[in-house]
Amino acid sequence: MNRNCLRTKIIGIGAVLAIPIFLISCASMMPQRLAEPLTHSELIEAPSLSQAELFTKTERFLIEAFRGLVHSNIQAADRSAGVIRGRFVYIRQDGQELHRYNSTFLVEVRDGYSQITFSEATIQQIGFVSPQAKEMAFQGHLIGFRAVPVFMGQPLSDAEVRARWERDVGSSANPGPERPARTELQAERFRNQWGELIAELKSSVITN
Repeated sequence: MNRNCLRTKIIGIGAVLAIPIFLISCASMMPQRLAEPLTHSELIEAPSLSQAELFTKTERFLIEAFRGLVHSNIQAADRSAGVIRGRFVYIRQDGQELHRYNSTFLVEVRDGYSQITFSEATIQQIGFVSPQAKEMAFQGHLIGFRAVPVFMGQPLSDAEVRARWERDVGSSANPGPERPARTELQAERFRNQWGELIAELKSSVITN
C-alpha cells in the first residue's frame, strides 16, 4: 500500500470519527428546550389588608405601571370576585433584533393576600436596531435560501425571497407571528421581567 493511499484511509477514518464528536458538541451548544409551557405564580402577603383594600391597591398599581405602555393593560377587573386579568408586554433588544415579549396575567385577591399568575408567554419579532442590521439579516437569509436546491418549480427572484422574508420578520406596525417561549434563555428573560413587576407590586401594596 503506497503512502498516498494510506493517508487517504487515515483521513477518511478520522472524518468518520469526528462526525459524532461534532454532533455531540453541537447538541451541547443548542439552547436548552422547555419541557412544558412557561408559567409563573407568586403569593403576595398583606395580612393587614382586606380583600377590598388589597384589590384597590393592586388595581391602582397596575394602572400606573402600564401607563404609557401601548400593549400592557387590564382587560377585566371583577371587584366582587377579587379577580384582575390583563396582558403584560415589554420590548427588548436581542442582538440586532427587537422582540415583543407577551404574556397574560391573573391576579386573585383575598383577605390578607393575593396571587398573581403569568402564562401564555409568546415572543414576536418586531424589527431590527437599524436598517443596516435588517439588510445584513436578509442577506444571511438569502445565502441560506440559495444553498437549498430547487426541486420543483421556478427559482424565486431575490425580490420574491425578500417579500416572503418580510412577512415573517415583522415590524412594530406589523409584528411577526407570536411564537411560544421555547428555551430556558427565553424563560429566564420572562421570569426576570415578571419578577421586577411583582417586586414593585409587593412594595406598592405593602407600603402605600
